[in-house]
Amino acid sequence: RAPGRSHSCCSRSPGRMQLADDFADDAALAAALPSDLDAALLLLASRCPQAARLCGGAVEVATLAQVYSLVSDRTAVDRGVERQRTEGSLLVLQLPAAMRDESLLVRTRQVEAALRTKAGGGPA
Repeated sequence: RAPGRSHSCCSRSPGRMQLADDFADDAALAAALPSDLDAALLLLASRCPQAARLCGGAVEVATLAQVYSLVSDRTAVDRGVERQRTEGSLLVLQLPAAMRDESLLVRTRQVEAALRTKAGGGPA
């Protein structure tokens, strides 16, 4: 390497800078997109009838089986559910065995908002 020349991956040529900018843009876009789990929950929430919601319609509910039907990678769903559960952004409610072995998925922020509304005297 000649003195004063940078390593090829750190080159400041316009083409390499554009490539680095494209990678940065792709990374930012990927970070902004919802995960498959989040996209499935958003879709199910948009299709959730009012009567199937909790707290007077304020909280959407999805079953794990519904999410599995939308996302082909069940392992990714399980990992995402566990990650969001430990982060506190998703509640996983197990239905009694008599009603089938099923889990309900509920967004924590919706439950908290419904409880605040109810505590404030408003409908929930």
